[in-house]
Amino acid sequence: MSARWPPVDEHLASEAPRGKSVLWGVVVTYRRPAALAETLAALARQTRLVDRLLVIDNAGDSETARLASDAGATYVDAGTNLGPAGAIDLGMRLVLREARAEDWLLLLDDDDPPTSEGAVRQLHEFGERMAALDAGTAGVGLTGARYNPCRGVVERVPDAELSGPVPVDHIGGGQLPMYRCGPVSRVGTFDPGLFFGFEELEYGLRLHRAGYHLYIDGAAWRERRQEAGRLGLHPSALRTSSDTAAWRRFYSARNIVLIARRYGTRRLTAPRVATLGALRGMLALAAARRPPSEVLLPAKGAVAGLLQHSGRTVDPGEAKKTA
Repeated sequence: MSARWPPVDEHLASEAPRGKSVLWGVVVTYRRPAALAETLAALARQTRLVDRLLVIDNAGDSETARLASDAGATYVDAGTNLGPAGAIDLGMRLVLREARAEDWLLLLDDDDPPTSEGAVRQLHEFGERMAALDAGTAGVGLTGARYNPCRGVVERVPDAELSGPVPVDHIGGGQLPMYRCGPVSRVGTFDPGLFFGFEELEYGLRLHRAGYHLYIDGAAWRERRQEAGRLGLHPSALRTSSDTAAWRRFYSARNIVLIARRYGTRRLTAPRVATLGALRGMLALAAARRPPSEVLLPAKGAVAGLLQHSGRTVDPGEAKKTA
């Protein structure tokens, strides 16, 4: 597969002397100042603070700019709604202009603050340990999953494997994904063409294809499952969004097919994923009594994926096709 996202090594001081790693942070936000304020406050309470924080605003909101300034963060107006994928891509590229290979980059959504004051410190320390043990470590996080390339689906890691470092194919959004800047510089940043949905999965698979590894602290992961009452579940029992926003269903159906085309191992994987994704999305929207024009959006997304269309083609505000 040819690289679509050119590496950005020219912006990275990869030969800088090793020393204390810098922890960078990128928070993506879109018209949710109250949620952003809560996340910034949670970051300020961490026992290991983010050294340099960027707030990427997909809405260009003055209140968001004020909140970022008050928190000591660098505010970046994205200029338009790039979606989570595009905003993270932008933030990564800005960070890599100054970051060193041994630095770390923490990605956050505006509505997913760390749930404990020691979360960032524990994760950063785990990442440093894994980087010392495995030079191919590209990232760590709270939870993750594995991708079945024959079926084109994401599968749950069995409870029995949750001890020690657990290798995964991707780290989910909202699970404090923390990436090493060296591998990011060599593999490239998030694919902005995905706009919304499964951008973390595509990135994890790209890192894996390049020979890098992602890890979760198994003992801590098992403890979180136990606290949430999620031990002993079927391998397919992943957390899935109950959101019935039609535009989200469109992008989810499209992007999982795009990923199946890029990383699936069988010729029929992408068509199978397209069919199942379209049906699931349409049934969810129909059950929510959405109008027919919206119920059809998941099917349109699946077709777009098969045709390898990308970018922002459905307006999240109105769920109307714009391109």
